[in-house]
Amino acid sequence: MSFLLPHPYWRYYWIDLPLFAYSGKPRLPDAKSRESLGDCIAGAAYLRSCLAPSFCAASDEEIAARAQLCRLWREAMPFRLALGQRPAHRLQAPADFFLPGPRLLLTAHFGSFFAACVAFAQRGLNIDWLARSPDHSALTPRAERAYLRFNYWATARAMEKGKFLFTDFQTSPARSLIETLRSQERILGALLDLPPHLYSTRRLRVEFLGRASWLPSALISHACAKGVRIYTAFYRFIETSEDTLPAIEITVESLPEKAPGAVLQSYAHRLTTAIAHEPWLWMGLPIAASFHREDRP
Repeated sequence: MSFLLPHPYWRYYWIDLPLFAYSGKPRLPDAKSRESLGDCIAGAAYLRSCLAPSFCAASDEEIAARAQLCRLWREAMPFRLALGQRPAHRLQAPADFFLPGPRLLLTAHFGSFFAACVAFAQRGLNIDWLARSPDHSALTPRAERAYLRFNYWATARAMEKGKFLFTDFQTSPARSLIETLRSQERILGALLDLPPHLYSTRRLRVEFLGRASWLPSALISHACAKGVRIYTAFYRFIETSEDTLPAIEITVESLPEKAPGAVLQSYAHRLTTAIAHEPWLWMGLPIAASFHREDRP
C-alpha cells in the first residue's frame, strides 16, 4: 500500500474520508490530525488569552479534538454529495433576505461552508460564491489538489442554483462580481476571514478576536456605495441520530450599518462571538495569531 500511496494524504483523502462519509466512523488520529493537532491546541490557548472570560470553558485539548472531528465532517461532505445525498439543515433568516434586490452575504470559514452552499440552493436561492481558485502549486500535495478540485465539482453539481466565482485574491473576477451585485435575483456570497498574508491589500482596521486586526474592505465599500442589502451567515453542526453525518444550522442576520467600517466591525463582532462559543468550528483556529498585527498590511 505504501508503494501505491506514497504520500499519506492519498490514504486520507481517497480512502479514509470516503469510508467515514459512508460509515460515520472516524479513524483518528489521521494524517491531517497528526499535522494540525498541536497548532489547534496552540490556537485555542491563544484565543483564550484574547477572549477570556467570554471564551468557551472546554480545555484547549478538548477544543483541538473537536476541531479534528469537525474537519472530518466538513471534508467528507463532497463524497456524500457525489452520490446525490444532500445535507439536512435548518435555516433562520429575516423575511427580506428572500426578497428581490441586490444582496451581499458575508460569511466565514466556520462550520461547513460547502454544505451551506448546497443548503441555500435547496431553498431556491441563487448565490454566486466568491471562492479561492483551486490550488495548483507544486508545494501542495497532489492528493490534496485532486481533492480540492473534486470538492468544488461535487458542490457545484449539487448546488444546481448559483456558482463559484474564482479568484486568487491577487486578481479579482471584477466583471462577474459586479454583475451579481447588480442582480435583482442573485446574491453574492463572500468569506472575509482572510489572514493578511493571503489578502494583504485594501483592508480596514477592526477589532477582531479581542484585538486590533484588518479585514478586506474593497467589496464592502462597493456594496455600501451602491446601497446593496448586506447580511451575515454562520453555520454550525447539529448532531443527529438519523444520519451518519450531522445536519447544519444556518443563521442569517441583516447588517443595518451603511458605512464600510461599521459593516466590517459588526461582521467581526458577530464572527468573534461565534468563535468564542464554538472555536472548534473555525478553520482559522490553527492560525488564529496570524490575524493580529500592529502594522497595516
